[in-house]
Amino acid sequence: MKTRSVKKTRSIKRKRTPRQSAEHRAAVQGMLNIAGKLNGSAEKVATKPSWKAWFTAAMTTGRDEYLVRSYHERLAAGDYSVGGPYMTKATMIRCAIEVAADREKTDAKDIKITKKTAAVMAKHGKKPDEDWPEGEAAPEDVQALWTEGWNRRAELAADVLREVGEGELADAILADPDAFWTWKRKADEIGNELLPKDWKDADMDAFMADSEKRYQAVWTDHFPKTGKDQ
Repeated sequence: MKTRSVKKTRSIKRKRTPRQSAEHRAAVQGMLNIAGKLNGSAEKVATKPSWKAWFTAAMTTGRDEYLVRSYHERLAAGDYSVGGPYMTKATMIRCAIEVAADREKTDAKDIKITKKTAAVMAKHGKKPDEDWPEGEAAPEDVQALWTEGWNRRAELAADVLREVGEGELADAILADPDAFWTWKRKADEIGNELLPKDWKDADMDAFMADSEKRYQAVWTDHFPKTGKDQ
């Protein structure tokens, strides 16, 4: 992702966490361990749309949309029987961001904004992935397009949440996209801070529980009206 400006005086690098990062692999492994305890199958989704069925469908098909729906159903039911320590709204929102990131690739509005941004940056002698020197603000026309692009990506994430019935969270994101991305950046920083140095002997339950609770705490700081978990 490209840089976007904040208050037109400084810029913050916002990079999407690689889907195959150590943190992502650890999260997936943790969820697979949970899925192994559920004794379900993807086919059950059609007849038994419980959170466990959606969760198993996500694990067997690789579709993050199912995972978001599983989180929604589980939070709505208040079921923390398996993997409860790291089940929060923040967990679901971060997953929704992953779904939105995939949708960006084929979203007509995002593609149009990206192309326009590249053209404007070229006029300023910059490539799409280049930034301005530290302490130097990007030109206002570039900043405006960065903001437009990030707002569109926030809309995509909000759409994912609204699709599963999380209208309140979707509205909160759309009401303050900049706070949303600030939260995402802070959550990424927390994840990087807590990453175990040695994965072989790492306590994955402790890692996931600590990181997800801290993601949620930061979310509540930015969006207190959306309520707390557990």
